[in-house]
Amino acid sequence: MDNKIRIDYLDKERFRKKQQRKMQVRRRLVGGLAIGLSFGILAGSLLNGGLHSEDKNVETGMETEVTSTDIGMEDEKAIDVDLEDINHLDIIVNDHDCSDNFFNGVCEQLETDGITFTKTAGNDNIDVNGAVVVTLDQQYLSGPGMVIFSPNNNERKGDSDALALAMETGFDANGISVDGIFSGKIGYRETDFGEVQSRVPTSSEEAISEDNDTSFTTLAFGTTSISPEVVAKSIENGLARYVNYEDNKAFNDDLIYRVEGGDIMPDVEKVFGCSQERIEAYNDLIDKNGYVYMNDTLRNPHIGSYDAFDNEAEVNLKIETTKSY
Repeated sequence: MDNKIRIDYLDKERFRKKQQRKMQVRRRLVGGLAIGLSFGILAGSLLNGGLHSEDKNVETGMETEVTSTDIGMEDEKAIDVDLEDINHLDIIVNDHDCSDNFFNGVCEQLETDGITFTKTAGNDNIDVNGAVVVTLDQQYLSGPGMVIFSPNNNERKGDSDALALAMETGFDANGISVDGIFSGKIGYRETDFGEVQSRVPTSSEEAISEDNDTSFTTLAFGTTSISPEVVAKSIENGLARYVNYEDNKAFNDDLIYRVEGGDIMPDVEKVFGCSQERIEAYNDLIDKNGYVYMNDTLRNPHIGSYDAFDNEAEVNLKIETTKSY
């Protein structure tokens, strides 16, 4: 029997309000000196803060026959993904300082919905070539909100940038605000050039060999209450979007870039393959007079060309067999 499960919990009014706001990375510049993109003058580093979000009071549950959400819009976009395409991935769900009830609840819902994955904790056995690693963390944020971490090392193999973006869109589609994607956690480390960077790799990134073609991301949850079931549904949504990206990418985009010491605009233009004006507009840099800060996370304007990262595109996850409960 050909069934579909609904993996979003979007209500119409919330959707309309969310589309009126421009999705952006919220960040507060706490310290550091600017790098002039046009002059390449490195003067310091950045600490990001001000992470917050509302408690969305998201409903939970599973529906086996609802395949779309009536949002009263014309020309709806849809992403149809077979469950077997997700399960073709070598998925690892990693527990990093989560409560047992939370982590087990997420995993139980994933299993109920037919997702095949390996469960681990403390970064054990995540250094697997070709794997897709999703780490859950409940200790990094001391306040409300949620953030997602992409690689700190710009030269990493795999499609970790796409995985982080897919997860951000998956949670957003379920009404969970993400306070940004950041290229590493806050910390201090001296580079080989004597500079002190204010963002360092997550423990999961450090546990994965740079030689491996592994995609990974960390989902860090604060004190805002989100049910494990909704987290699982959002992860499923994100995995479906990741599969869609893998199926449709025209080339190996560098989707996210961490600003490094000495970077000037031609460097970033070369990485993203587009003009300074597009980069500034897409990353809300116009009001900053073309300045960014060391360790800022920049997004490639090409992201907008993929349905996978469009929160207006509804995900339908198709299951070929019916499970007995």
